[in-house]
Amino acid sequence: MLNAVRTGCRATAVILAVTACSVDEAPESGIAPGRADAGPLNTTYGIDGSPFTLRDGRFEMPAAPDSAAKITLKVFGAPAYGELDDDRETDAAVILVYQGGGSGTFYYLAAALGGEDGYRGTNALLLGDRVTPQFLRIQNRAIAIDFRDRGPAESFATAPTIDMTHFAILDGQSLIAVPSETEQSGWVTYGHEVRTFAPCDRDDESWLLGQSPALPDIRASYEKSMSRRPPYAPLFMVLAGSFMDPPHDGFGADHSSAFFAAKLVEVNPAGNCRDEFVSVETPLAGAIIESPLIIKGRARGTWFFEGDFPVALEDAEGNELSRSFLSAQGEWMTKEFVPFTGTLSFTNPVEGLRGRLIFRKDNPTDRPELDDSTAIPVIVGVGSP
Repeated sequence: MLNAVRTGCRATAVILAVTACSVDEAPESGIAPGRADAGPLNTTYGIDGSPFTLRDGRFEMPAAPDSAAKITLKVFGAPAYGELDDDRETDAAVILVYQGGGSGTFYYLAAALGGEDGYRGTNALLLGDRVTPQFLRIQNRAIAIDFRDRGPAESFATAPTIDMTHFAILDGQSLIAVPSETEQSGWVTYGHEVRTFAPCDRDDESWLLGQSPALPDIRASYEKSMSRRPPYAPLFMVLAGSFMDPPHDGFGADHSSAFFAAKLVEVNPAGNCRDEFVSVETPLAGAIIESPLIIKGRARGTWFFEGDFPVALEDAEGNELSRSFLSAQGEWMTKEFVPFTGTLSFTNPVEGLRGRLIFRKDNPTDRPELDDSTAIPVIVGVGSP
């Protein structure tokens, strides 16, 4: 099955109607060249490495010599149109239904790339056996398909009831599945030639893929939230999506991974990777800080020991520039949030540099499993980093 997103889908569109047509004979090997009159219903698609050329949306051949059983491949419903490969030619996405003469009815997702000589079909990705397609669309150079499937233990006699959404994007001329979607918290940086996501649970920054359906929302939210902050300041977001290989070229090729953002879940300018324990009110992430720096916020009482916990300032390479303590402004022997404040002094650099404020849970024991920390990015000193 297509390895892609398995979440509850929002679309409740009416199930598409099957296109009924006729064909001639089985294709020869290889994907057939496009023709000037070749639309998405009249081109060749690859199913498990074998080419199938459709005529008026349908392919048919005997399942065996002198057999009445037929192998059929047909387009289900209407194609979805949009831009997939950024060549300013209209492309299409199609749902294909394959029946090989047995009891199975297999649904596939494929693309047809528009060009001067017509449409050229891609390989097809399996959705499943006897699923129920709901809604097909092209969004921000990605294909999304909502459909219903069954649970692993359910028989094919059971009607599909589990809502799913799968995504696919182009890799060159091939259609590839987007891996299963998960929610990821982290820092988004957006600007000229920069489009990165630094997840909380990874040490590296991922390139935000241009085909991400959530990219327009991410950009709009970033520009709105960061209008009064320095350029390229990170913003804390929660994204639903998938990690993938980086692009082969462009600025994204300099990164070790990429992130396909299917949905923008949350934007929190005051957030951090452990904000269920520490909430920093000032400075905000991405702020320009100068010495002496007054730090304020709230933390769970479990982060304090004897009424305080340590804070440190590090540069981008992890070198410690200063350290101090933040003190509880109230009873700290509680699991609830307690206000804190403190002052951090350091040498102001001549030019601004990127750094991090590290908030560490005070751990008076020798047990490393009780250690915890969170950080917010800042710019140290005046000037461009």
